[in-house]
This record gives sequence, structure tokens and C-alpha cells, in this order.
Amino acid sequence: MRREMDDFYDTSTDCSRTKIFVTPDEVAQAFSHYSYQYSGHKILICDLQGVYDDQLRLFRLTDPVIHYYSPHKPDKKKVYGRTDRGRKGMDDFFESHVCNALCHVVTRGFKNARESKRPKVTITIDD
Repeated sequence: MRREMDDFYDTSTDCSRTKIFVTPDEVAQAFSHYSYQYSGHKILICDLQGVYDDQLRLFRLTDPVIHYYSPHKPDKKKVYGRTDRGRKGMDDFFESHVCNALCHVVTRGFKNARESKRPKVTITIDD
């Protein structure tokens, strides 16, 4: 089954419309990667579980793990609960993470869709 998501913007293409195909797992991986980049490398949201809502065209995610680390506040531990492993949790995530096509789209520019002047990208999710 394929699903399309139209609300992602790509900063690396010059064409007016680009289509990339990703799995739900790749969407979750890219979101985790994006959370790390967007937060200035201070937060990583990972261990994402949930379902895709066909009618609303969105993911319903539950029970995320959030890792927090700031080099300016290295003594801050478990800011987001007992599963927050800080820098170690981030390192473990990126040790196994393999960037996918969506990672390259969402980690460039860090602008929300309204601010972006970039071409629209259609994301198709394969189950």
C-alpha cells in the first residue's frame, strides 16, 4: 500500500515537484534525525511507535523516548524521565541510524513549510 504526504519541502532540488518513496519506519527514523538537528543537537526523540491515520493523513505516535544533552549543562540528567539517556542515548541511536531519502529532505534548512520558498516534495509511504 502506498500513501502520499505532500507537506515536506526539499531544499536540495531545483525541480518544481519531486517524489520520493519511504516506508513508515523511514519516516520515524527521519523524524528522530530531524529532532536532533532542529534542537541544535540537544534533543533526540526516538523509539517511535504508533500508527498512520489514513483519514487524517498523519502519524499517531505513542510512548517516545526523549534524550537530552547540553554541553553547557552536562550535569542535567534524565530531564525527560528515566528513559532519557542523554548523550549516550543519542550516540547509540546514530550508531545504528542509516540516513534515508527523507532524512536528506527534512534535515536541510530547518524551516517550516510556511516559511519555505523551496519546491514541494511528495512523500509516498510504502507499507
